[in-house]
Amino acid sequence: MRILFIGNTRIGDFILSSGLIAHLLEAYPNARLTIACGYTCEPLTRHIPRVERVIAMRKTSFNRHWLKLWQQVCGTHWDLVIDLRNSAVSRLVRKNKVYRLVRPIGLHKVEEAARVLGLRPAPNPKIWIGEEHRAYARMLIPDGMEVIGIGSGASHLFKRWPPENFAELCTRLIASDGLYPNAKIAVLGSPDERALAQPIFDHLAQDQVLDLMKRADLLQAAAILERCALYIGNDNGQMHLSAAMGAKTIGLFGPTPTALYRLWGENCGFVCSQVPQAELAAIEKKLGRDAQCLMEGVDVRQALAAIRTP
Repeated sequence: MRILFIGNTRIGDFILSSGLIAHLLEAYPNARLTIACGYTCEPLTRHIPRVERVIAMRKTSFNRHWLKLWQQVCGTHWDLVIDLRNSAVSRLVRKNKVYRLVRPIGLHKVEEAARVLGLRPAPNPKIWIGEEHRAYARMLIPDGMEVIGIGSGASHLFKRWPPENFAELCTRLIASDGLYPNAKIAVLGSPDERALAQPIFDHLAQDQVLDLMKRADLLQAAAILERCALYIGNDNGQMHLSAAMGAKTIGLFGPTPTALYRLWGENCGFVCSQVPQAELAAIEKKLGRDAQCLMEGVDVRQALAAIRTP
């Protein structure tokens, strides 16, 4: 049996829909999967069982990436096609059965993906990593070391909590009277986000911080997050990665609707801006995503209160 899975282009959305892949693997134990997804999501597919091909897509002008995808899959007669993009590709390829996402209103992204196959309850997100990634994480974070993961980056300015707030939060968390007095701070993210994390490095002693911004790819980061006692970060793919790995995770939200994108899992919480999301969304729509930060309405006390919540 051959299954074509047309997935998401953004890391966070791919993670939130990954439970659907886990369901397909369980429901069709002899199936071989071809996964089409955004190129940034490709690392997340490397350890998924029974994947025979991954097509990493890059967006091109005039939607030519869809034509290119069709050219790569049109030669196969598919037993099953799952299309989370509701694209023309799933209409044009030869197949026995197809399920497409028809976007409902108000459903969380995990439930939205599950609805494609009528799954209730919705399957939890799942990340597949290798033993080599866990070994690497153990080298960086040995047994017995308590670590707090921090993600101060985000794709756009409007979703970035002020870096000074992260620095203050970290300082208070690991103070002698803090919630994690013996912990180290592990700063994760891409190297081009380093300026956003610099206040953390400036406020803490060198032996209190693990600088992992250049030392962890996506799957290594997943293994590191699995070993963290706590992760706090902006609304981005790394936040959803932490939640999927089972770490206690606190997400920081501004204009993004939490009804659709809140963290999914039992060990998760989130903090919303004190400014209503609808008001922030209107500002974002008017000014654009990189005109200004819209996260000033989240203060350090709120974050600490969320962390204290069991």
